[in-house]
Amino acid sequence: MECAINPVGGWLVGTEIWSGVPLRDILNEVEVKEGTVELFCKSEDGVNRCLPLDFFQNPLTLLAYEMNGQTLPVEYGFPLRLVVPGYYGFLWRKWLKELILTEVKYADPQWLKSMKLVKSKKVVLTTKILKPHNDEVINRKPYFIAGVSWGGEKPIHRVDVSFDKGLTWNPAKIIWRPTHHYAWVIW
Repeated sequence: MECAINPVGGWLVGTEIWSGVPLRDILNEVEVKEGTVELFCKSEDGVNRCLPLDFFQNPLTLLAYEMNGQTLPVEYGFPLRLVVPGYYGFLWRKWLKELILTEVKYADPQWLKSMKLVKSKKVVLTTKILKPHNDEVINRKPYFIAGVSWGGEKPIHRVDVSFDKGLTWNPAKIIWRPTHHYAWVIW
């Protein structure tokens, strides 16, 4: 999960193991009328979102009630949180209390304005260098450099590192590759 306003190298990002019910399965259990275009997600905090139905074809889009094998913490959306892999966190609704299928597009002016401000709804390929820290001076060789990379819908097969501002590139050793491409690759 990543915040849409996370700066390069920022901390508004995380990788978790979510457990819940696939939203697609729930939508298959109810009658979705022809002409339905969006799912209105009403949250306890009043920050409501309306999302196109095609978002929910991914079997990993969940109504999550657990995070990392534990009951979902209140600050992360207890009792129920919408998890939308591959999309930025502003679409992941917390504290869900109602889901409404709608035949009209959500027209809240504040929501529409915020949607115009974000460059992408989908998470883009990103890398975060964890070591060395910003402004750390390296005085010895060899030096262990570490980081994480993630890329939304596409799996990461390799990571290359440059020590000369991109003139040459060296393959990094991947030390952990997740079973799913939405999670971080650690190198």
